[in-house]
Amino acid sequence: PEAVTHTELKLSSALRLPLLGAGAGNLALMASKSHAKKLALAADVPIGPWAVDIYDEDEFYTSLAGLAVKHPRVRVWLFKIDDERDSRGHAYVDLSKMREASDAVQISAQARGDEGGLAEEPAIVGASADEVRQVLRRLVPRR
Repeated sequence: PEAVTHTELKLSSALRLPLLGAGAGNLALMASKSHAKKLALAADVPIGPWAVDIYDEDEFYTSLAGLAVKHPRVRVWLFKIDDERDSRGHAYVDLSKMREASDAVQISAQARGDEGGLAEEPAIVGASADEVRQVLRRLVPRR
């Protein structure tokens, strides 16, 4: 089953069969893409640059701009919407196909003196990312 309930736990125990999957108490930890990313971070598994807990359009553009400036060598950004299922809720932006956005990212990254290494903080916000955020707002397609 998608979510293990106490009924499945009792049945598994009565039949003396292993139950493969998270129990009801741990299911919430893996129930969303954001939580899965946090779990990977807690497990000290190498992960790429990321941002989670984005709840509105302004936060989205601020996070994307900050990440793009902090990691200028990353050209394609993948977005996963937590409350979607069955591979829906995935989108990507290829900044290399948006020359104005790509140029703004490079200029901002150079102004920061950043080489684009992987850092622990998910995003930066500041004057260098503000221009990138404005360009992205204009260029990223809606739906």
